[in-house]
Order: sequence, then structure tokens, then C-alpha cells
Amino acid sequence: MQFLSLLLSLIFALIPAFPFLAPAQAAPPEASLSQRARAMITEEQLVEVALAMEALQAEAEENNMLDFFPLTLVDDFWKSLAVAYTYSCFYSVEDGLTPAEALRSQFGAAGRSTVVSMTLYDNGQEPMKYDASQHFTWGFHSTRAVGLEKSRILQNNYEIAVFFKNPSVEFIKERYLDFLAEGQGEWEARWNAWVEGGALGLNMRELLLEECADREGFDKHYSDDEIMDLWNNEKGRQAYLNTGLLGGIAFRQFRMAWDGGELIESYEYGASTATQQRQFIFENTYLWNPTVRAVA
Repeated sequence: MQFLSLLLSLIFALIPAFPFLAPAQAAPPEASLSQRARAMITEEQLVEVALAMEALQAEAEENNMLDFFPLTLVDDFWKSLAVAYTYSCFYSVEDGLTPAEALRSQFGAAGRSTVVSMTLYDNGQEPMKYDASQHFTWGFHSTRAVGLEKSRILQNNYEIAVFFKNPSVEFIKERYLDFLAEGQGEWEARWNAWVEGGALGLNMRELLLEECADREGFDKHYSDDEIMDLWNNEKGRQAYLNTGLLGGIAFRQFRMAWDGGELIESYEYGASTATQQRQFIFENTYLWNPTVRAVA
């Protein structure tokens, strides 16, 4: 027994000099993208975000678009799609679009496409055709409204905002309740939570773009259904450019593209097609492409 005690004492004495003798420790869990983005928020950033949000809100008010802004909702102003709509405009203003251009593409062109798509294709009976129609005709009308590259920036930012809508919504809701608990009034709490959510989103976007700088990172983050939306957006944009003065006939162009097999019609498609479409999106249309981002 005395020998065993001596041996254990010797082992414990040697551990500091030879760390590999110590028991293996579990690696600390990696911080999520949203957690890392929270840590990046600064007071200076919040001032910049607030100014951009004020410019967007003023433009929306001037054009009678305030109904689209989550801040104006009576209940649950953090509703996810409303957050994605407005933050996509905010990201795009940060990328060089004017508030008017961002709103014209997001709420003007997209709203028109959604209404007509719902009329032509019942979401319950033809969900995939309805979805493809929305994306294709939005790309079409948005390109007519603001041009190809600005339309790409706005639509790509929308898909990023959708990608982050759940952590954004949870963060906005949390901060809103924090501000109310601190004694802020209803509108002040909403506004401050909204501004902080904008800063969080910008930081998450930058982290995502860093991780998606190569195809491996891109493929890790973006699934087939997300490629489908990006592809159908792009086909709508190209259709507008290819029709010249006939560009007003968006839904006729959609039916031709759908019937001709140019669009991704479901979440499940052949591997070779997926590879080609993924590569096209990665090289030509997404924000982490330096050439595309330089436009902004």
C-alpha cells in the first residue's frame, strides 16, 4: 500500500511537466455563429445601424410602405418573415443600394409577384409551382426596377436574412423584453431591440461570408432547397434581360421556363444538375463572390 501511494504521488508530480499524462478533457463547445455575432456588437455599430434604419423608415413612410415594417405591427413585431423582409433592405443599403431601391425591389417587386403567384397557383395544390413562380417573377420585376446587380444584391440578402431569421427573432424578442424590464417605453424598447437585431444580422452575415469563401464552406451551409430559390431568382433576372421591351410579361416567361425545364421544380433533383447549379450560384450570384460584392 505504501508503494502504491508513492507511485501515485510520483505520477501526479510528473503531470505538470508532461501534460499528456493528464486525463483527456472534453473540448469546450464551439460558440454558435449567433453567439459570436453578439460578441461583435459595439456602440459605434449600433449608432450606424440606427442611422440606416431611420433612413429606411423615412423612405417607407414617404411611400406609404410602413405597413410592411415589423415595428408597426400591433403584436409580435418580431414575426420572422417581416424581420427577413426589412433586414434584407437594411443589408442592401449597407451594400450600396439607396433606401428607395431596396424598398422598390423588396416590397414593390416581391409583393407584386407574391400576389399574382397566389392567384395563379394555389399554394396548397401546386406548392412547388407557386414557390418557383414567386422567385422567378420577383427576380424578373426586381431587375426591371433596379437593374441586374442591385437586384442580385437585394435578393441574395433576402435569402441570407431568411437563413438567419430564427436567431434574429429570438434575439430581438429577448432584447425587447430586457429593455421593457429596464423601464423603457414600448416604442423605445421596440426600436432599440430592432437596431440591435440589425447589428447582430450584419455580424452573422459577415461570419457566414467568411465561412463560405470556398465551395466546401458554401456546401456546408447551403442545402438543395436554398440553391433552388437562388437559382430560380437568377433565372427570373436573366429572363428580364433577355426579353428586352417585352419585359413586362413576367408570368408568360415563367411558364415558358417552367415548361422548358429551366427551373428547379422541387427540392430533389439529380446530383449532376445540383453540382452545375451550385457552382454557378457560387461563382456568379452570391455575395461572397468578390466581383459581385465589388459592385456595391
